Amino acid sequence: MGTLFNARMLADVLRGRGDIPPVHTALTARWAESVRDSTIRGQNETQVEGDFKGRILEAVLGYASFGSDRPQTVKAKVAIGTGIVDLALGRFDGPAPVVLAPFELKGARTVDLDAPMPGRRITPVQQAWQYAVAAPGVRWVLVSNMCEIRLYAFGEGLQSYERFDLARLDTPEDYHKLVLLLSAENLLGGATEALLDRSRAVEKEITERLYGDYTGLRTILIEAVDVATGRADKVAAIGTAQKVLDRVLFVAFAEDTGLLPPRSLAQAHGHRNPYDPRPIWRNFQALFRAIDSGSAALNIPRYNGGLFRPDPAVDALDLPDAICDGFMTLGAYDFGTEVSVTVLGHIFEQSVTDVERLLSRPAASSRRRRKRPAPPAAVSATASSIRRTISPASSWRARSAPISTRCSAPPWRAMPRRATRPTTRR
Repeated sequence: MGTLFNARMLADVLRGRGDIPPVHTALTARWAESVRDSTIRGQNETQVEGDFKGRILEAVLGYASFGSDRPQTVKAKVAIGTGIVDLALGRFDGPAPVVLAPFELKGARTVDLDAPMPGRRITPVQQAWQYAVAAPGVRWVLVSNMCEIRLYAFGEGLQSYERFDLARLDTPEDYHKLVLLLSAENLLGGATEALLDRSRAVEKEITERLYGDYTGLRTILIEAVDVATGRADKVAAIGTAQKVLDRVLFVAFAEDTGLLPPRSLAQAHGHRNPYDPRPIWRNFQALFRAIDSGSAALNIPRYNGGLFRPDPAVDALDLPDAICDGFMTLGAYDFGTEVSVTVLGHIFEQSVTDVERLLSRPAASSRRRRKRPAPPAAVSATASSIRRTISPASSWRARSAPISTRCSAPPWRAMPRRATRPTTRR
């Protein structure tokens, strides 16, 4: 799952915000501690919903209920479509109330917001989206289990959301992020949407810059593979080069996001044995094997997602050191804060399109092309292997160590589910 806002941009906006205001210090500390020690799980769900509305939404985020001295911006138990959403954020004082953000609440015992609810076929997230689809004018979708809050943008779908860890609500960084994005003033007044527009622009620029480096390296790599294989089959060279490149990109992502040891690419590139000199490419091949099978010596878990599975064409390659030097271009990007999973997904998807185009060129004879799957099938198989490797890995990182482990989904529940666009119940 991708984050809704670019992490580096958000950090820049939040820099220098200072401590939590004294008026909110005790309140945020109590809520965060109840999540960390799991006492919140023992509370009555209905009572906690009221506390959440009063303490978090109204006291901290500035929403106003009916009867306050300000225009009403939060309303409980609002009928939308055929259901009733727990909370609605919007403008409710005028003749035509407007719901800008349905907010579905679950108790802290609901540890996995992506798991189907008991006796139902939908998840809490999908339930919230049903309300969003049924209410005209919705801009945001929110879901919470009192331990975390998720913010979705209506136009971005279910795959990207911003997560707020309420176990860390008493830290200035997390407090200010919550207020910046979810306060009544910003969420309803347009500042949050302006930040999302800014984030989209940043992501677009990063995507274009990274993809420029990625495609440049691919062109050089295809030629190197073609030469290394005696120019026997250009179509096969394209597929082999693409797999090598996608492996390198995965390592660059994984080493910056805690999925692989830091500087894995740099260490593979820089390792030398003066007593037994060998090409740098051999180090990268060993790294790829370790990712597929796992390596206790290198502190690398076993991913075995398909992308790193043994491949005779890749295993037989001999690539010059100059090509391996180019791998470090991708390693120079910061995939922890600069390049999001969303950007990475765009890179992979565009790569599939580009490879289809390369494979469809008339350079390869029709006789050769009949000997292998049609280009779209071959490319789809490669893309699927990438997703099998990177999606579970990134999802596990995002969801296995968030808040208190007693209040979040256990690691064995952390594999992603296929997200489908929710539909309103008729």
